[in-house]
Formats: sequence, structure tokens, C-alpha cells
Amino acid sequence: MSGYYAKNPHYSPDPDPIEYEHEAGQWFWPLVDRQKAIYDMSMALAKCDADRIAARAQWDEDTSDARKVYDLALGDLWRFGKITDATRNAYEALEVAL
Repeated sequence: MSGYYAKNPHYSPDPDPIEYEHEAGQWFWPLVDRQKAIYDMSMALAKCDADRIAARAQWDEDTSDARKVYDLALGDLWRFGKITDATRNAYEALEVAL
């Protein structure tokens, strides 16, 4: 049975968190290309857990600003369903700084 009730024009299905994380990641990964290459090399050359822990700590330090942009983008997507100008400006400022 279909059609008894009209489709609610204001209804929207729940957002897909995986899609939002993927889109926010598109704002993160271009900012960390160089750091990712260094991290991958460090992990490949790691001889013990201490080396891997040091590589991870360096990655966390080097990508902290890019993670802030990721968090802004993800927050925008959850709140507004799109990226805001403030996030675009933060991305562009960090892109120029790199």
C-alpha cells in the first residue's frame, strides 16, 4: 500500500557518517602529503616499538593543524551539511603556510 500519506517534503534521511568522514578527509590529506611520506618512511625503517612510537608522535605533532581543519570540516558537515567559508579560509591559510 502506498500513497495514503503524502511524502513529507521536510524529511531527510539521517546523514551517512562514513560519507562525512570521507569528505572531511579530503580537506585533511592534501595538507599532509609531505608529512605522510615522512611518516611512511619512518615506519618502514623502524627497527623496534620505540622507533614506531617516535614516528607516531612526530606524525601527531606535524599534522595537528591539519587535524584541526579536518575537525572543522567534519563539524560543518554534521551541523550544516556543507563546508562553511570559515573552514575554507582555515584550509587556505594552512595551505599557504605549508
